Amino acid sequence: MAPHVFDLPADSKELKYKFEQQELCIEALPIVKLTMTAEVDGEEEVVVGDILTCKLRVEFVNLEKGQKSGYIFSKHYPFLKRDNWYLVVTDE
Repeated sequence: MAPHVFDLPADSKELKYKFEQQELCIEALPIVKLTMTAEVDGEEEVVVGDILTCKLRVEFVNLEKGQKSGYIFSKHYPFLKRDNWYLVVTDE
C-alpha cells in the first residue's frame, strides 16, 4: 500500500479500508478488447465512392462465460440504463 495516496498513516485502518474499496471498484470495471474491420464487398482495395462496411466487436474480457454486462450506475442517471457503444467515423 502507498499511504501517501490518501495522505493517511501507513498503519491506519481507514487506509486499509480505502484500498479495499478501491480494489472492489477496480474489479467491477470492464476490461474490453476492441477489434474492427473495414472492407468493401468484392473488392481488395478501398477507393473513393466505395460503400465501406465497418464492423466493430467489443469483447468483455473479464466476464465469466454466460455473464453479461449490467446496468450503469451514476448520479447523472437516476434510472436503469444499459451500456452503449458508438462508432464515430471521421475524415482528415
